[in-house]
Amino acid sequence: MSDSDKVFDLVVEVKKLRVDNAPDEVVAEYVARAVHSGPKALDKSGMPYIEHPRRVSNIVAALFSEHSELEANAYTAAWLHDVLEDSLEHFGEQVTASDLFVMFFKNEVIEAVELLTKKPGISETQYLDAISKNEIARIVKFADLTDNTSPLRREGLNLDRSEKYLRYWNRLVLNRD
Repeated sequence: MSDSDKVFDLVVEVKKLRVDNAPDEVVAEYVARAVHSGPKALDKSGMPYIEHPRRVSNIVAALFSEHSELEANAYTAAWLHDVLEDSLEHFGEQVTASDLFVMFFKNEVIEAVELLTKKPGISETQYLDAISKNEIARIVKFADLTDNTSPLRREGLNLDRSEKYLRYWNRLVLNRD
């Protein structure tokens, strides 16, 4: 677990939710809102960043016609998909996969969130290959790409980012390299 006050306090609050039997989906939203709600938590257009995981989780929910374990896990991972990658910048402290484990998220959710987290030294091909082999991560990345390339958000994309999202879309959704 992280050795920091804000993360420790977040874990304590999450454990209170767990004692009250809050489902993973509710706890994931709570964690995402805590991490992505600071003054530095803005997207590229200056809007509150928390709106992105909210939209991604809504897209995931819309993909399923009935509730299932896969849907619940993907919805949970959608809320958490940028927590590890952006917590230092948005929250001021690094949230780790170990922290998510201590918060009692399922291993398959944590694994998907880790796969969705970009890491130094991992090529784009390695990143996409790993995501393509994990059903939860693949569903969340589809929803993430859908949101990132929506007409409402496309205006803020530079050419490099647009081309990157097109490569991701081709690889993960259309199965083309």
